Amino acid sequence: MSMSKKTKKSIGKYSLDGWKDLYEDILAMVFNRLDPKSLFETAYSVCQSWRSVCRLILFSRGDGVLDLERFRNIGIDDGDQLMKLLKLILDGLQPQYVVAGIFFPERLHLSDKHLYYVAQRLPNLQILSLPYTTNMITGVGFSSAIQYWKELRYLYIGTFKFPDYACVIQEIGINCKNLEVLKIYSTEMKLDVKDGNMFVLDERTSLELAANLRQVKTLWFQGCLLYKLGLENILNKCSSLETIFIHSCRQATKIPKYHRTLKCNTSYDIEKCTKNDNTIEWHTYATEQEVYNSSWPMLMDLWDSERMEVPRWPVELLVS
Repeated sequence: MSMSKKTKKSIGKYSLDGWKDLYEDILAMVFNRLDPKSLFETAYSVCQSWRSVCRLILFSRGDGVLDLERFRNIGIDDGDQLMKLLKLILDGLQPQYVVAGIFFPERLHLSDKHLYYVAQRLPNLQILSLPYTTNMITGVGFSSAIQYWKELRYLYIGTFKFPDYACVIQEIGINCKNLEVLKIYSTEMKLDVKDGNMFVLDERTSLELAANLRQVKTLWFQGCLLYKLGLENILNKCSSLETIFIHSCRQATKIPKYHRTLKCNTSYDIEKCTKNDNTIEWHTYATEQEVYNSSWPMLMDLWDSERMEVPRWPVELLVS
């Protein structure tokens, strides 16, 4: 009888150890059959090895990048909730695991407090993608956090809460000397453009980009308001720039009496090509490829007056 008890106890102990020590690929096959919410609420809390596999399935893009967009799969859409879970994830990381990048959900109420916490916990980020909309981060809060991220190479920012974008660009230039890609998202065109709901590439912001981010190779504008002079400054003054992606933006120009016409949402890419004789060609890609020897005729075509439309809201709301 004592032998039977001993055998049963040994089997029970072996069974527990066996589950804990299963190969990760076997665990992944099992965990992938669970829905994300169930996986997070059950298996994630069992032990370090299970937590490691769950993290790969739930939040990891590989190469040390955490994709917090997947928190939405487990019912998390609030900044405070997300920060609590992020703290659990970071506290449970093995010492050798280095977080190199982090993607926040596209639509999330993220505050200055949340951003500052991430900056303190993850100062060595190389990739940072902030929420595109419903963002409660202020220009001051962003400036406080960006000081920690000296190694950033890829930065994606959405709309801030009443920011001075020129100052934001200055802070990025001061602190992110290795930045290669800057992507700027804005909300859709609204009547309160002047209240900071849209990034405007005008003379001031373009000159700040050229002065502070000379090393940037790729710029990406999405949902922004573009002025011809702003884009011209970028093309002619950003010496390291190779590519500009323009998606779902509006193009503006002044007409008499300070009225402005706005071109419909437009998308195209601009690529700078240096020829063997060191001359520069500009290639645009929209419906078809166009090649230009200088930026000005390209901009004239892009701002073709025949394709401009009068806005359907009071023009005085858009006057500087």
